[in-house]
Amino acid sequence: MPKFSLHKVDYELLKAIFASKNAHFFVVENKEEIAALQESEEGRDMAIISTEKFEGAVAYSTICNPNGTIRWLFRSDRKKAGFLRLYNANNLKGRLFKWLVQLLYFIGLKRLVKHGNIYVSCASESLCEKLEKSFGKKYSIFTGTLGPNRKLVIESMQGTQAIISKIPLSNKGEKLVENEAKILSKIKLPKPLMIAPKLLETGFDEGICVSNIEPKSRDKAAGLSALHIKTMQQFYQLNCVEEAFEKGNFYQKINAQFKQLRSLNIQQIKSAALQNLLQKLFALKDELTLKIPEKTSLMHGDFTPWNMFVSKGKLYVYDWELAVNDSPAFLDLIHYVFQNGVMVKQQNAKQILCELKKLEMDLQVYLPEWGLNFSGLLKWYLLFYASYYGNIYAAQGKLHYQAQNLLIVWEEVINTLVNANASFPKLEKHPNVGLVNA
Repeated sequence: MPKFSLHKVDYELLKAIFASKNAHFFVVENKEEIAALQESEEGRDMAIISTEKFEGAVAYSTICNPNGTIRWLFRSDRKKAGFLRLYNANNLKGRLFKWLVQLLYFIGLKRLVKHGNIYVSCASESLCEKLEKSFGKKYSIFTGTLGPNRKLVIESMQGTQAIISKIPLSNKGEKLVENEAKILSKIKLPKPLMIAPKLLETGFDEGICVSNIEPKSRDKAAGLSALHIKTMQQFYQLNCVEEAFEKGNFYQKINAQFKQLRSLNIQQIKSAALQNLLQKLFALKDELTLKIPEKTSLMHGDFTPWNMFVSKGKLYVYDWELAVNDSPAFLDLIHYVFQNGVMVKQQNAKQILCELKKLEMDLQVYLPEWGLNFSGLLKWYLLFYASYYGNIYAAQGKLHYQAQNLLIVWEEVINTLVNANASFPKLEKHPNVGLVNA
């Protein structure tokens, strides 16, 4: 196995964890440099990171992304695989991974789970020091997804209670965490069908702490079900408002997202799939008349298989940071179909349109009450989500193949809506037609 090495892209991440605001931060390659540094900087508050073991350092194990950047980070002397609480095994591959990790820990071969160790001397008043004071060794850190919304997600144990903490690493991440706290403090849940995390007191200056709602057992993933539909229908009813739609948060967000998109130079966007999608998205907004909902509700915003557990007739739903008030009801269910279809099942647009047709049949009894039809609901979904992620993806370089596939599927579905007489869209030829393989 090649020697583990740190990527420079992880330096800022490690600084946020192990250094404080005023402390010095060093990544050092060998013991001689560490010894010289400790001597020259004696008495100064600092954090030192190395892949070489040195005196006074604490060892942390890492599990990395395919590109070698750190995904999970946890104390090497922790006896249990607590980081698995941050891993939602919602398919067969995920369940096998979780089972294998637990087995390796049980038989004393946990060293086979990690990609490598880093050795750390952390600064005073750092996040690491606060975690040690609150939880001892019993915590694991998920480093989050690269991008403007990045945050640390921390699993920890306080006595017998499992806690999830979120620490933002950017201004946008901070707003999302604040939004989740606001939503969880006032949300109305359809009991006993839905369980959501509870806000907890936090010992940190930044971020939030919430209860871990993972059930002891869970049902096998089977896609969108009658339980999802029934639960969300009751959820929307409980959180319903009857105010002017155009003045609401959802509508204002769409306008702000499109304003940002129109300021972009589309020709400078690196992804051809995103270029094509944005052109069709502008046409959808400019050319189609959209039916205004008669009443709105709160939506989760990221209602996906990996943000929930299903167990014994209940939905355990977490990650409420993208929740939006004043939204058309049932957008969450459409989002589930797209995300599950593209990210899990690798479906193309035609297959997803078939799934959406089934959802339309299931919702036909509910939509009139909200002043909606399914075609209009799908348009609102595409305008909101494609503009939101369009701005995020435009700021990135090379996109992950799953993101590329999602853009392609969205574009093809927009073609279907714009060309209402076509049973399935006739696409313009471009390099990204057809799903991209991993």
